[in-house]
Amino acid sequence: GPYSQNEIVNLLNEGEVKKYDLVYYDGLPEWQPISNVFEIHEGIKNFEDDGQDRKMLGEIFQEISTLLTDNEEVYYIGIQDRGGFSLKGPDAVVISNLRVAIASHKLTGARSFQMFHWNEIQNASEKISAGQDQGTFSLLLHAGERMEVPRIPKAQLSKMATLASEL
Repeated sequence: GPYSQNEIVNLLNEGEVKKYDLVYYDGLPEWQPISNVFEIHEGIKNFEDDGQDRKMLGEIFQEISTLLTDNEEVYYIGIQDRGGFSLKGPDAVVISNLRVAIASHKLTGARSFQMFHWNEIQNASEKISAGQDQGTFSLLLHAGERMEVPRIPKAQLSKMATLASEL
């Protein structure tokens, strides 16, 4: 160390550290397990496996980390359930404290990110048909454009909708 919160989350995703490993920062009375430290624990909770492909989750986190601003933190990454198929179009949603990024997989293997600051977004919503275990995450921009990422598992949609309503 020292490591930033995002670096610790990345180390957790890579399996380099565990939730029970100890951390310390100014203000803590003593070394604490990562899972007991609120700021770090919140970051970990947001990356727990809600059905996301762990390899894809780590790749997206690493790619988006290079695009973050100084005061920006990733709160959650929702990943489309492709059911083993390679589909064209958006495949993930990254929610940070400052913006939402929609990730699309390119044929070259890289991802592109469409970034939308929260002040550009009129509404963020989830659509789930009755009896379905996945749905669509939708952004309505103030400019009138709608961005959608279909086939997001229900548990992930719920977390993304909650975060969007709080931000």
